[in-house]
Amino acid sequence: MLSWLCIGINLWLFRYLRTIVNCVSHWTFRPIPIPEYPTYSPNDVTIILPTIAAGGEELATTLRTCLRTEPRELILVTVDANVENLAKVANSINAKRVRVLSIREANKRRQMCRAIPEVKTKITVFVDDDVIWPPKVLQWMLAPFEDPQMGGVGTSQRLKRSPNMRAWGFLGAAYLERRNFDCSACLNIDGGLPCLSGRTVAYRTNILQDDAFTHGFTNEQWRTCQLNADDDNFITRWLYSHGKKIAMQYHPEAEVQTTLEDGPKYLSQCLPLEHRVALFVFLGVWTFLFSKTVKLWGHFIRYPADLMFLPVYIGFGYFHGLIKFWGLISLSETTWGSRDGADADNRVRMIRLPRYGSTEPDGRKSTSFDLPHEHMHGEQLPAYDPPGRHYGAPLTTPTTT
Repeated sequence: MLSWLCIGINLWLFRYLRTIVNCVSHWTFRPIPIPEYPTYSPNDVTIILPTIAAGGEELATTLRTCLRTEPRELILVTVDANVENLAKVANSINAKRVRVLSIREANKRRQMCRAIPEVKTKITVFVDDDVIWPPKVLQWMLAPFEDPQMGGVGTSQRLKRSPNMRAWGFLGAAYLERRNFDCSACLNIDGGLPCLSGRTVAYRTNILQDDAFTHGFTNEQWRTCQLNADDDNFITRWLYSHGKKIAMQYHPEAEVQTTLEDGPKYLSQCLPLEHRVALFVFLGVWTFLFSKTVKLWGHFIRYPADLMFLPVYIGFGYFHGLIKFWGLISLSETTWGSRDGADADNRVRMIRLPRYGSTEPDGRKSTSFDLPHEHMHGEQLPAYDPPGRHYGAPLTTPTTT
């Protein structure tokens, strides 16, 4: 019978062996280079940007940096109440390349569905409204699509650094750095990764416009509910389950900058509990520090002044276990809680379905989808309204002849 000491030693060996393997995999990872004669160019790309913002400099910066890469078109998808404001933003930046579409209720998955049928290019790129693109990011994202089995391509991400970095900002930067490390390591080992982040991600358009995908994307169920959140996780699972390859371009020229909440908002639902940890087997301080910091070495090399936040990072690592536990016991919660207006239409993210044999109206017959081309899907999808408002930019008044 194994003793507790043997169990502890084996767990310790597994943990640190896994860390070492991941380190080697990350350090030897290489992105797919841009070919000398690429099959695809930025003109083969349509960008879809779902947003609930009514304007602002952050959104305008995202639009400018995206358009700087010369895509065929950029489609803004918003809610009806923000159409006029976003049309003005589009006019002020590049009216010829930007279209504004809308649905009634804010929901990213449904906003994506509103725009996908409008895409005419071979590649579709989804982007969040708070990212900054480098000039060559599209060329890097298109390179993996030289492989006909490639279904989706992600990018590396870093926090847009504020002039006065605080502990909250450092924790956000550390989160993105760890994600880059984990995704590149996993991809280099077996071609898998947890999720292609929706902050900036490219897909083959024919996958997104396939009727089977559309049906699955708009009818996903979890427990007793129709799930309308978690769009990027669904698409990642779909690609894997349908035999498509996935890539991530971990390279400075494919590195998008993003913003995260620089404050305690994302901890608002967590209790301030003290976490005590007892190390069962402790073979040296160096192993502890190595395992806790190795994923951030790249960040500390770029910003050595952030070493002052190392104790905060290690302490938060233990507290993060409580956040994960809270997530486990609150799986039905779909609110963001950290962005103004993001939860106004939270009720549509998870629609409770009736029991089998129930005489109640089918909860899946949602009235808030605003997709065009209803004839493409028939009765397979939730009930649709007529096509939602569709504005080109600039706004014009049709004339009769």
